[in-house]
Amino acid sequence: MDNDDERFEIGQQYAWEWSLKINSINEEDAGVYFCKVGSVIIKQYEIIVRVPPRIKDDLQSSNSNSNGQAQYHKTVREGESVQFSCFATGVPKPNITWYSISTEDQSLKLLPMQTGSYLNVESLSRFSPKRYQCKASNNIPPSDTRNFSINVEFAPEIEVQSRLDRSQNSITLNCTIRASPLTNRFFWRKDGNYIKDNIKNNIRTIRLNDYTLIAQLIIKVI
Repeated sequence: MDNDDERFEIGQQYAWEWSLKINSINEEDAGVYFCKVGSVIIKQYEIIVRVPPRIKDDLQSSNSNSNGQAQYHKTVREGESVQFSCFATGVPKPNITWYSISTEDQSLKLLPMQTGSYLNVESLSRFSPKRYQCKASNNIPPSDTRNFSINVEFAPEIEVQSRLDRSQNSITLNCTIRASPLTNRFFWRKDGNYIKDNIKNNIRTIRLNDYTLIAQLIIKVI
């Protein structure tokens, strides 16, 4: 024992009675303590320090944002699988549970088939949940959590519809584009020539969600 540590206090109330007091106990104080007279062990005590769970940062599968905080994010192609890991320390040993996070209301849905330190998501699609959370708990508050996110990429898909508006004397062409990543880089062509936005041709973009937009061309019939 380090007698220079002010947290340890050895007291003696009677000539035959000694006591040890440990102030501001921490997890490094866990272990077996002996009371000895000469070489004879009079008593021994085991101290178990209960420690709340702490999830370890996985530097290999995380990126840092501008604030230096770890961001757990992976980009995969549609049909591929992904694995996240979540390791925690604490006494007693923490249990790990996994959840998916709803995009609409941020609610958590338990993933009962996913237990342990690894989350495996098979055959990802554009409709799969994009955010997940692991929770480490051991009945010693507070619990610890980590969030993970996935970006699913897929090749562009195009669907074209047309509509004639006799009252406006115009034809509307709707080109629905689904892709990830989705950009506004598209163009219209007629007979191989690029169509520009002008009095006759009106070009608009309607973005429906993160991976769907409608490129609209309204042609005024002369």
